[in-house]
Amino acid sequence: MTTFLNRNKIDIVFVDWFGVLSTNFYWCVQSQKDKLLKEWCNCVFEDADILNEWMRGKLSLEYLSEFRVKVSPDYIITKFLEDLRFYKPDSKILNTIDIMFPNAKKYLVTDNMPLFKYILNEYNYLNSYFDKMYLSHDISLLKNDKPISLFDHIQNDLGLNNFQNCLLIDDNKDNCQNFSDKGGRYILIN
Repeated sequence: MTTFLNRNKIDIVFVDWFGVLSTNFYWCVQSQKDKLLKEWCNCVFEDADILNEWMRGKLSLEYLSEFRVKVSPDYIITKFLEDLRFYKPDSKILNTIDIMFPNAKKYLVTDNMPLFKYILNEYNYLNSYFDKMYLSHDISLLKNDKPISLFDHIQNDLGLNNFQNCLLIDDNKDNCQNFSDKGGRYILIN
C-alpha cells in the first residue's frame, strides 16, 4: 500500500542529473560522427567497473584516454564541449520541482565524472538553484555503494538521523530503494 505524499512536509528534495534533469548521453552527437570516439565511449561506458571508478573520481581522463582505445584527452574534452548544448538541464523539471516543493531545500545528487564541471560552468544558474551539490567524483562514493554510499555521506554532512521528510527524484530503481531504506521517499522517473 502506498502512502500519501504530503508535499508541504517535504523539507529537502534531492535531484539526480542524468535521466532526470538531462536525458542525453555524453558525446551523444559527436560519437555518432566520429568512429574512434564512439569506440572509446563504448569501451568506457560499457565497462561498469571502469565507469564507476571514473564517477568515483578514482580514474583520470588521461588514464581513460589510454584505456583499450587510445584517444587524446584534449580531443575527448573538445568533443564533449561540442555537445554541451545537448546536456542542458530541463527547465520545466526545475520549475515543476519549485512549484511542487516551494519551501524545500534542493540538492543536486549525481553519480558523475569530473567532466561535469563543464556543464556546471555552462549552466551556472544551477549553482544558485541548488542549495548544495553532491557530486560522486568529488566525494568518491556512488549513490548505491555498499556498505557506505553517497547517501550516507549526505546524511552525515547534513546532520540528519534519516531521510524522513526528504524526497529523491531519480531514474535508478536501486538508488531509490537505497534512499527508501534510509527512511526517504522517492519519485522514480522511467
